[in-house]
Amino acid sequence: MADLATLTASGWLARDMSQREDDGAAKVANARFDAGNNQVLDTREVAPVGSAYRVTSDGQVITGPCIVFGFVATAGTSPTIAMYDGTSASGTLIYGGATAETLGAPKTMPCAIECATGLYIDVGGTTPAFTVYAKP
Repeated sequence: MADLATLTASGWLARDMSQREDDGAAKVANARFDAGNNQVLDTREVAPVGSAYRVTSDGQVITGPCIVFGFVATAGTSPTIAMYDGTSASGTLIYGGATAETLGAPKTMPCAIECATGLYIDVGGTTPAFTVYAKP
């Protein structure tokens, strides 16, 4: 990414987004030079942007390559979820849940998981519903 600098009413604002972490997150450094030439530096890590997908039954959620970040169980009795890199439950298991998920407790992957073929999800329990966070 390119380095940016803009002049604001209170001085110069420089933003450098040239560093990337292994998980795809950008390291953003903001430097502000006030009218009195005082520099303020702030560095943050910014996560990649994804979309939310509501899942209430077994099926293909994303077709083609994608990245999975996590999910949250939003409804159901003893809801379970299994996620596969593929077009069916015979794909590569990336998260398998024989254990019921806690409603409202977000679960993030240990790192962003890349799926080469697509994201297929198999849900269980009574009237389960999940929100899955992924990027096609």
